[in-house]
Amino acid sequence: MRRRPNPWIAVPALAAGLFGGGLGWVVNDVACRSDFGSGCVGRSFFWGGVGFALGLVGMAVIMVLVSRSIAEWREYQERGPEDPRS
Repeated sequence: MRRRPNPWIAVPALAAGLFGGGLGWVVNDVACRSDFGSGCVGRSFFWGGVGFALGLVGMAVIMVLVSRSIAEWREYQERGPEDPRS
């Protein structure tokens, strides 16, 4: 019987997404010099969204791989080492 995935995997992924979004926003805000008033706000939102998506997806992939490796390790521990002679 397969176990359901742990919902706590989403917490570090969302945190990484928020940090990535903040970083994208700040880098664009510092680099953008617009003489037209608030012309940089749209670009800051865009790059903040890109940073959020990249951080979220990257951390989610890492957390799923870690979760699978831990499950495999626990299964190995319960089963015990296989006989190398067979």
